[in-house]
Amino acid sequence: MLSLKILKYPKNTNSKKSYGIVADTLQRVSGKVKTGHTLTDLLIPYVNYSLIHKMSKAVRGIFNLRSIKEGNTYSIYFSKDSVNTLKYFVIDEDMINYVVFKFGDTITVKKGKKEKHYELKVAESIIINFLYETLDKKILVWI
Repeated sequence: MLSLKILKYPKNTNSKKSYGIVADTLQRVSGKVKTGHTLTDLLIPYVNYSLIHKMSKAVRGIFNLRSIKEGNTYSIYFSKDSVNTLKYFVIDEDMINYVVFKFGDTITVKKGKKEKHYELKVAESIIINFLYETLDKKILVWI
């Protein structure tokens, strides 16, 4: 018998609470960092340079902004009112770790980790040629 332990990471969806943020009252813009983009490139369509400078000061010692790289995902949360006030900026460092910027009277920065979900799949088969071929035939997907 072949037994697999597969680690699954929750996908970031428009759930009511993601990254510790109750998002049902907020408007969200998401994307992926492109080659050569910096924090300024991501935020300048939505905020001014002064706020970006304040963010870079607030994050010192918590997260290195230079570690933002191509492929990182980010989300920007705004209020749903007519002003569209910036409330949160979230950048995923990797599949597990993320950084949340919260905007109010001051800018607060916090690091977090996504929950891990384990799923145990059991398959039974006779391996004739290669293990991966047998798993493909049994429709078991390697993650």
